[in-house]
Amino acid sequence: MCESGEEMVYPRPQLERDGTWQLLDGAWDFANGQADVASPKEVRFDQQICVPFAPETDMSGVDVPARFMTCWYRRNVRWPREPGMRTHLHFEAVDQCGAVWVNGFYAGKVGGPVRSTLDISEFMSASEQEIIVRVDDDPSDMTKSRGKQDWREEAHIIWYPRTTGLWQSVWLENVPEIRIDSLRFEPKVTAWDIGVDVRICGTGERRASWDGWLEIKLKHEGEILADDRYQVCSGLMQRRIGLDDPGVIDERSELMWSPENPHLIDVELRLVNGDGDVIDHVKSYTAMRDVGAVDGRLMLNGMPYFSRMVLAQGYWEESGLTAPSDEALKNDVELAKALGFNGVRLHEKIESERYLYWADRLGLMVWGEMGSSYAFEPSDFAELQTMWGRRVERDMNHPCVVAWVPVNESWGFPALLDEEHQVHAMRSLYYQTKAIDPTRLVLSNDGWEMSDTDVIGVHDYEGDVERLRKRYNLATRGWLEILKQEQPGNRKLLLNDEVYAGQPVVLSEFGGVRLCDEQENGWGYSEAADLGGFAKAYMSLLRFANRKNVFSGFCYTQLTDTYQETNGLLKMDRTSKLPIEMVRQMTVGEHVSLPGGFGEAVRREGVFDLQ
Repeated sequence: MCESGEEMVYPRPQLERDGTWQLLDGAWDFANGQADVASPKEVRFDQQICVPFAPETDMSGVDVPARFMTCWYRRNVRWPREPGMRTHLHFEAVDQCGAVWVNGFYAGKVGGPVRSTLDISEFMSASEQEIIVRVDDDPSDMTKSRGKQDWREEAHIIWYPRTTGLWQSVWLENVPEIRIDSLRFEPKVTAWDIGVDVRICGTGERRASWDGWLEIKLKHEGEILADDRYQVCSGLMQRRIGLDDPGVIDERSELMWSPENPHLIDVELRLVNGDGDVIDHVKSYTAMRDVGAVDGRLMLNGMPYFSRMVLAQGYWEESGLTAPSDEALKNDVELAKALGFNGVRLHEKIESERYLYWADRLGLMVWGEMGSSYAFEPSDFAELQTMWGRRVERDMNHPCVVAWVPVNESWGFPALLDEEHQVHAMRSLYYQTKAIDPTRLVLSNDGWEMSDTDVIGVHDYEGDVERLRKRYNLATRGWLEILKQEQPGNRKLLLNDEVYAGQPVVLSEFGGVRLCDEQENGWGYSEAADLGGFAKAYMSLLRFANRKNVFSGFCYTQLTDTYQETNGLLKMDRTSKLPIEMVRQMTVGEHVSLPGGFGEAVRREGVFDLQ
């Protein structure tokens, strides 16, 4: 049921440790319901499930249609105790709230779309370990972070089937008692150096009396950039490592990260004890990359940079929110680039770190979002803040991430115009993000009803390009007047006039054209009758959005069809509706002559892939 020939890939690419680890993806015993059992021992496991796929999906192997609110998982794994080591059990994503037992002992809570880690060392037997997980998820609770998961029984409009339980990888890892626990990089292009924060943790009082050294080596394409050694004098080592500065922008660019040239710097760290023994060894990477906003323009590495982004929702027909493979994540990055985009909005989803790894390696900018809730409840807001903070901390070392978007279209904050406490809550997410990560841009509320924000993100699904030209005509009005007077979607763009202070303006959602003959009950923001009309509509919209004298960038909706929302450039199986090269030319604003009978010619040739 649950076989895979795919090579195992390390789930945490920003802190890859030498040593023993095991991916627990694959067949687990499974049970649905039984919410009232007094003990996990009483659960009747009557099915099997293929982790990490949610039971609502085909790839899970669960073929009994059901409403999943309480799910139970069980797996026995051979994992012997190793002297001098601790055993960590990692859950990459759980929807929503989980509890874990190891060999009958309660080990702790897990949950949310960001990695949860439990130290299970004290509960382990000599060789084989029994792991039981309970996950509870109330699909009707609108105060929880859920993203695009529908609260109705049937998916409708722009909401999709639900995801319950374990939906990303589960894995075991042995770690030294005294170890490198976390890393933080802060490159500064202007100073041509890299800040490195290394948190070292241990067990009990041993850390306080431990004497050793931290070795840090930076390399680019095999060339050593730095090779430093520091005595460990506290649990947090903070250093800035200067690089040899060529002083010439052309030579500097050979080391800087951009979508066109995604140069990465490999980082190797060793923790060495007083006898010279290496007790921990981890690998990571960073990049010389700087983002900002100056004079109404987005900046990358100190230069104006026009962002051509596409909305990516990260769903697959057979596997839902979970990518069917690591190769599928890589393929999504490659497709976005092949279609002419230099960035994506990972929309309403905290995507696997493996996606960000490929975006780092292949060169694709990312706006990182949170899966929204849809109702505001003060008593639940602290939980939302905690989850968002964990997300920012997890992904802030990825050079591909250039902006954070904690709120989309006021979702979860439905009364911003009337309830001041909701405004305070939304603003607090902006300042929380800036406090954790001051190096990136933050949008307080992408789409409309913006408060404190580094970028003005406007959502406008008007399909008539002439109306768009009149609406955003800077020859007749300035941006403040436009933002005050226009209400695309009948929503106020700014909460107050003071919000706009010359920030870059990005058309951060537009398009959404549906090809009518594709799916009878499909949905889109506007429609094209045939492939010829679809191509013309896309070309017209993209020539408008590429006006650099108006916008600092754009984000087209969307990369792929997503269930009934059939307004993607690609179908849900990732085949293209139009020739890839034609879409790329249109994406960058070029005019493409469409020959007579274009639609029929495309239809005869069939679908298009990267080749």
